[in-house]
Amino acid sequence: MSLLSDVQTKLDEVLLPDGVLSFHLRRTAVATVGGEAAQIDDAYVVYRFSPARPTWGDGKPLFDRYYINVSYYFKNDKNTANSQTASDRMDAVKAKFLADPRYQVANDKMDIPDDGSGYVGINVEFIIFKLSQ
Repeated sequence: MSLLSDVQTKLDEVLLPDGVLSFHLRRTAVATVGGEAAQIDDAYVVYRFSPARPTWGDGKPLFDRYYINVSYYFKNDKNTANSQTASDRMDAVKAKFLADPRYQVANDKMDIPDDGSGYVGINVEFIIFKLSQ
């Protein structure tokens, strides 16, 4: 399974039951999920990968590191429980990734400020080590 597929599967298993869709690189419009009309929450996730330099040994790359940046965005409404719900969902995402021994937390939960769109967010960055080919 590719890294992209693995990350998408983990996010979908945790968030899709709540109607939270996950996107690689940017949010896009979605009408159906699994052939059915999408029941979409006001929140969404965008994730991206950042490869780091390989670790070398004996003149050859031994393993590669990949950072997975997961950002959960939600409507900033101070009169609802959105903030606590978002925090709880990101805790569930974190637990899902950490249940897989290949993943570690590189940077724990951080706030993402409002960019004028009415959405704020929470970000977690994971790291995975893969043997070089």
